[in-house]
Amino acid sequence: MSVRRRILRGMSRSLDPDTHMSIRLSAICGRNRYTRDPAPVIAELIAAAGARTDLLAREAGRWAGHYEDQHTATLVAAILDGIPGALEQARWARPQP
Repeated sequence: MSVRRRILRGMSRSLDPDTHMSIRLSAICGRNRYTRDPAPVIAELIAAAGARTDLLAREAGRWAGHYEDQHTATLVAAILDGIPGALEQARWARPQP
């Protein structure tokens, strides 16, 4: 078996559930970044995360910290106010001066 074939075979594994959930939550935030009505977005995030509130806080909080600007302010404020633990996670993602 060639080296290339072995490498490609190893790359065909599916994502672990936590990684898949993290991508899904970040995609929800990104898709709705310019929303003026964040309530349905927060509801979608909570529903998608289910019992994984730790992943919800981490991914939504870090997304909010990283993408916070005048255009995303509505969603960022809703995430930081509506998702427990998101504010702490946002601090990790904010650019350091």
